[in-house]
Amino acid sequence: MKFTKSIGLFSICLLAANVARADTLVSNTTYGYDSEFWWDSIGQSFTTGSSSSGYSVSSIALLFGVDHLYNGAKMYLYSSAYTDTVGNLGTGTDFIASAATSDGTTWSFSNVTLNPNATYYFYVTCLQSDCAAANGSGYLYWDYYLDYNSYNYTGGQSYFASGDNGTGATFSVWNSACDFLFTVTGTVVPEPAAVAGFAGLAALGFAAMKRRRS
Repeated sequence: MKFTKSIGLFSICLLAANVARADTLVSNTTYGYDSEFWWDSIGQSFTTGSSSSGYSVSSIALLFGVDHLYNGAKMYLYSSAYTDTVGNLGTGTDFIASAATSDGTTWSFSNVTLNPNATYYFYVTCLQSDCAAANGSGYLYWDYYLDYNSYNYTGGQSYFASGDNGTGATFSVWNSACDFLFTVTGTVVPEPAAVAGFAGLAALGFAAMKRRRS
């Protein structure tokens, strides 16, 4: 009886640990050369892995220089490339979710699941009217990372929207050899068969506990 009970409790704990653990799902952080440019809004696409049940996203982080963190910046996640103006971010049938940041570099999400082998797009905007971190020239500066000669992130593409046009700006593809450094964090959604197996073991354990008490 004790053995069966232990199996049930172990199964529940194992399933809970798998759900709670946050891993790096997609990243582009290994290579790069840091610089900066005067854009209010940027974007980056990425491609998910092949886990058939998909991925639950908990956060997306961008690597910026310490002098260029924008606490007022907002991130918008899309399932296809966004083609409207910066001012309309957060709308459209392909819009998934938005998130704010408390540290200027990481945006937290909840209840967002991504499909396997799919391309997604995130856009970050920090218009001067919303963020107080404009420098002396009147522009906001994002750090970007690239290496034209030895590395190119093949899972996505970088985008920018000119700061001169504010909310009326639209996003354009940036240089194909230039991508932002980012990390998508979350969990792999458990396969249905695995969940069913854990649930079955847990039910067996609790049934044994109930019989013992009766």
